[in-house]
Amino acid sequence: LEPELLAAAGLVSSAEAVDKKLRKMNTDVVYRQQKYNLLREESEGYAKLVVLLGTLTAGGLAQSLRALRSLVGFFDLDPNRVLSLVLDAFECDPHNGAYLEVLAQFKRAYLPQVLGFKLQHYARRAGGPGPAPRSLFALVAQLLARGLVGLAEVLPHCSPSLEACAEL
Repeated sequence: LEPELLAAAGLVSSAEAVDKKLRKMNTDVVYRQQKYNLLREESEGYAKLVVLLGTLTAGGLAQSLRALRSLVGFFDLDPNRVLSLVLDAFECDPHNGAYLEVLAQFKRAYLPQVLGFKLQHYARRAGGPGPAPRSLFALVAQLLARGLVGLAEVLPHCSPSLEACAEL
């Protein structure tokens, strides 16, 4: 019922107070951001996902895609972390074309961002073990060749930058 009608019937003391409380509750429900606590996150879903990615073959691809979707939904897995794990698995097994079909299931706009995050991780490590591994660059090359990412999307994440190369 409307707040004015509730106030007129004597069920609430003030229509303005009810209206304010309803507005606050609706805003809270619509705009509250879900926070992930990675320390308390359920690891069983990610463990099953890693096993699924390790056994991925082109022969059982349709069944594997259904299983992947059900794992993401059942365990409420973060899609960006799932995409990152798929890229890691593809990096370890670059000759398995089934990973390309799995990557096609994700929004294309997220792929360069997650890939760029991986590249920038190695660029930021000062004094670390060295540059990004060759397997990561081979993965980038394969994704570029298949048209899943564009060079203009990946190049800003590479190190050193084009300006630094020009200075050298």
